[in-house]
Formats: sequence, C-alpha cells, structure tokens
Amino acid sequence: MSNPHRADCGRCAALCCVLTGFAASEAFAFNKADGEPCPHLSVHRCTVHADLDARGLRGCRAFTCFGAGQRATEAFGLATHTWGQAPLPQGLDAAFGALCAIQYCRWLVEEALEASPDSAPLHAESHALTSLAEAPPAALEGLDLGALSVRVADLLGDPAGPDHRFDDLQGADLRGADLRDANLAFA
Repeated sequence: MSNPHRADCGRCAALCCVLTGFAASEAFAFNKADGEPCPHLSVHRCTVHADLDARGLRGCRAFTCFGAGQRATEAFGLATHTWGQAPLPQGLDAAFGALCAIQYCRWLVEEALEASPDSAPLHAESHALTSLAEAPPAALEGLDLGALSVRVADLLGDPAGPDHRFDDLQGADLRGADLRDANLAFA
C-alpha cells in the first residue's frame, strides 16, 4: 500500500501546478495566479522539474500536498483532463485546498501515533480524518479548516521542543536552529 500522506505526482493531474498561485520571490521566479496553469506544464507533467532550482522555482520543489492531489484527481475524474482546454471543474479549488489541510492533519496525527501507539484519542482522530479524506468533494464544502487545525493542534499537545504552531516562518532564517522535537504544526 502506498503512503496516503505522500504526494504521488504520477496519479495527479498536476493540481499544484494549476490551482496554487504564487508571487515572484526568492522561491518563485515569476507571478502565477490561482487557477492558471504553470507555463512549464505539459499535460500533467512539469517540463522543467529536473531544473527547478536553476530556474528560480525552488518553491515548487518544497511544496507538498501530502497526497491531496491524487485524491482530488480521482474524485473529480481528472486523469485525462487537459488544462486550458476546459474550465476548472466546479468546487475543485476548494476541495483541493481542504484535502491539503486534511492530509497534513492526517500526517501529523500518524506521526504522533508512532510515538503514542496506544492513544485512543489519536486513533479516533486518525479515523475521523481518514473519513474526511475519503469523503466526496461536496462533503468538504463549508468544512471549517481553522477549527480542524486547532482541534488537531490541541490534540497533539505541548511540544517537547520549541513551539512554532501557527507561526509564520516564511522568510525565517532557520540555519543552525535546533528543530528536533519542535512542533511546527500549521506553521
């Protein structure tokens, strides 16, 4: 069985390359709007993936959807979709965003379960998140992602190391920082 928290680009319709926008910065060489296919996208594959850093696109390499892309691709039947030739399916952007958050929460809970395998609350949350991840896209409409994030962060408790939950670390220089045992949930 494949890891349900790992992005499987071979089973995805390149949703991050279409739905996710970004601004020109140290991580991205140009601006791209949400819902706009990346100019380096050909069908469902990046034509410059082997050369991302040299092209000023290291943010692409750093991004992970935690498996949300392949789930949304399957749920919306996008395996043969050609971007730019048909409009985005209704609700795709919201479902992908919700699935990214759900999959990230699943990963955090599963990591915590490795340390506390007998935790009934962690097992219950794992089952609840799995059900959400496998729900039809319409079931994700109106999902309060903020409340979900807080619920999982509260369940994970106080970190053993530095607490960076919900911190904005964009642009932070973490070179030399000891982040072992740090809680980076939703940072």
